[in-house]
Amino acid sequence: MKSLYEAILNGLTYRDLAGRRQLRLFAVIAITIFILLIILGLAALLQRSEMMQDVSSIPLPVEYQATEPPAPQVEVENSVELCPSDPADWALADIVLDMNYKTIQPACVYTDLGKTVAWVMAIRSGYSRADAQELLGFDEMPVALLDQISIPNEGDGLDEMSLRFAPPHPDLREWRVDQHGEISVAYGLRGCFRTSSVAGNRIATWNADYAVICVVVEDANNIFTVYSLDGHLYSAHSAPMRSYLLFGYSEELGWLWLGTQESPKIAIDDWQERQSERETVALLFDAEDWDADWLLATRNLSYQELPEDWLAARDDAEGAAILALLDAYLQEVWQ
Repeated sequence: MKSLYEAILNGLTYRDLAGRRQLRLFAVIAITIFILLIILGLAALLQRSEMMQDVSSIPLPVEYQATEPPAPQVEVENSVELCPSDPADWALADIVLDMNYKTIQPACVYTDLGKTVAWVMAIRSGYSRADAQELLGFDEMPVALLDQISIPNEGDGLDEMSLRFAPPHPDLREWRVDQHGEISVAYGLRGCFRTSSVAGNRIATWNADYAVICVVVEDANNIFTVYSLDGHLYSAHSAPMRSYLLFGYSEELGWLWLGTQESPKIAIDDWQERQSERETVALLFDAEDWDADWLLATRNLSYQELPEDWLAARDDAEGAAILALLDAYLQEVWQ
């Protein structure tokens, strides 16, 4: 430490002939500059202080500029693009190859179609027609009582197709159940078509009440169909079967169940295989596999419990009584 001090001291001073230490010339200059900087700084501070005192002693008018109050911030909700309700705004496209039955774009159209499919599934699951209508928010039953309809064939022509329909009695209940009494029914889209065609400058239209019709498969893996109406109960043996349902779109009424094709009807030998096939085709059509899980997840509807004595309800007289009530109701509706 002492050697460092002596080195600094020797760097700033030197000894004269008399042996006294003297500041070297550069040290004298540096000290002089430092003292001058301190004097200048103090002078600047004193001048600024005097100026501020002068300014604060003079009253100055305060000017206010009138400004409009800021506009209130209004939160604008993100506009939701509504699904087009006019079938003319829908695009019907082929999935892969040129087909009679096509997919609808935008796919949001299938949401309303699914609501009507949910009604069909509900009435197969123990809900009365009226209860299913109310629970799903329909003003009236989404059905049309058609016995025949025209559909396009592979040769660009039309085929007349016979239809059968489910009895529309509002109080009728039915269950389609397997051997364990579990509901076993599901639905899958098979494509849609317009009910008009253009050839040159001529437009041909058929089934004019419905601009677009969709084909939906119904896979019913039931071995019993149970009916209940006005205190009558009847269980009929059934066979697992795939049927084809038609749904037509009306701009006024939305999607309506037009009926079920008389043919083809295909026996179901492997339920798991049918389920896998429905799921695959649903992806191709940008739709959903409409099954019991979907009904519960989207509509919060599960199947209604069966009457306790359903399995023993084999009295043909009870079945005949239900048929008579349904026939009387249809006669009244068609008058």
